[in-house]
Amino acid sequence: MSGKNKPVSIDLFAGAGGLSRGLENAGFDVLVANEVHPDPVKTYRANHEDTDVIDEDIRDVEPEELLIAAEESADRGLDDIDLIAGGPPCQGFSTAGDKDEDDPRNNLYQDYARMVKEIQPKAFLMENVTGLETMYNGDAIDEVTTLFDTLGYNYEYRTLNAINFGAPQLRKRIIFIGYRDGTSPTFPEPSCAPKSQLSGFTKPEPTSISEAISDLRFLGPGETSEEYELPPETAYQKVMRENAGKLHNHVATNHSQRVIDRFDHFPQGGDKNDIPEEKRTKKDGRKRWHPDKHSRAITSSPDDFIHYERNRIPTVRETARIQTFPDDYVFKGQRTTGNWRRKHEYCSQTQQVGNAVPPWLGESVGREILTSLGYKPPEFSIFQRIRNMAEQTV
Repeated sequence: MSGKNKPVSIDLFAGAGGLSRGLENAGFDVLVANEVHPDPVKTYRANHEDTDVIDEDIRDVEPEELLIAAEESADRGLDDIDLIAGGPPCQGFSTAGDKDEDDPRNNLYQDYARMVKEIQPKAFLMENVTGLETMYNGDAIDEVTTLFDTLGYNYEYRTLNAINFGAPQLRKRIIFIGYRDGTSPTFPEPSCAPKSQLSGFTKPEPTSISEAISDLRFLGPGETSEEYELPPETAYQKVMRENAGKLHNHVATNHSQRVIDRFDHFPQGGDKNDIPEEKRTKKDGRKRWHPDKHSRAITSSPDDFIHYERNRIPTVRETARIQTFPDDYVFKGQRTTGNWRRKHEYCSQTQQVGNAVPPWLGESVGREILTSLGYKPPEFSIFQRIRNMAEQTV
C-alpha cells in the first residue's frame, strides 16, 4: 500500500506516538494526531514528520478541525476516515498510583466517543489500562460501554498482553474495536507466549531482556554514549538498530556509591526480599531484570528496575527497546523528573516511554483491523521478520 491507496487514520491522545508507530507499521497513514502535553508533542513531531499534530485540549477541538487537517495532510479529498484510534488518559483508572473517581481525565473517553460519533470512521480502536474494567466496582467500564452502545458501531473489547506479540514485557491493555458496517470484531492471535501460557498451543517464546538490550550493556552509572560500542547480538537488536545513524537517549543515571553498593546485592530476577535486611528501604519496589526472562510492565518511573548486569537503573533507550520502540525513535524533553514535577503535568522522556502503547501491540491490532476493512497489510509484522531472520541464522 502506498500513496492514495493507503488506509488513513486519526490518533487521539497520541502521547509520544507508540500507537501511531504501530499503526504505521501495520500499513496505516496516520494523517492527524491530537496531544495536549508539550513534551510528548515534541517527541511525536520529531518522529512523525508527515502527521499534522493538533496540540490542543481535545475538549476544545471540533471534529471538523480534525477532518480539515486530515485532508490537508493527505493532500486530497477524503471520502472516509478508515480508523480513529486513541487511548484517553487513564490516571483515575490505572492499577498503578492513586485512584480518583472524580479525576476529570476519567471523562475524556467521552470526547473520544464524540469524535467517533461526528466523524463516523469505518472503524474505531480504543486502548486503556485493565483497571478500566474493575475500578469503582465496575462503574467505569459500564459508563464507557453505555456510551459506546449509542455510537451505532458493532464493537467488542478484550484484554491483550504485549508479551504475546513479541515485546519482552508483561503489559496488559484493554482493546476496544468497533466497525460502522456491523462487521464482527476479531482480535489478533498471539505470536508468542511464555512457557507458563503455552498450554493448548505451540508458540515461540517471547523476546528476553538480554535479546532486546544486551548490545547496550556497556554503560556504567553516570555514563552516556551516542555511539554503539558493541555490535548487535540478536535479530531483535539488528532490526531495532537498522535505521538509527547514532545512539539516542542512552544516558545512565549517576547513582551515589551507596546506591550502587545496594544494587550490587540484588540477584538477577530478585527484589528487595532477596537482599540483606539492612540494605532494604521501605519504598524500594525495584526488581533486577533477569537476562533470560521478560520484564514486568515498563512504568513511567525508571527506578522500578535495575539492569541485569550493571548496578544502575535502565536508560531511556533500554526501556524504549523493551517497549518495542526502534532506536531511530528519539524522545524529547527532560530525561526524568522528580515526583513534584510529575504532579504538575510535566512529561519527561521516562514518562513518555512508560505511558506509551508498545508499537508492536499497536501493529498487531492494526493489522487485524486492516484485514477486516478489506486491506492487505504488509506480508510480515516486525516480530515475524525478526523471527524469520533468527531462523535463517541458526
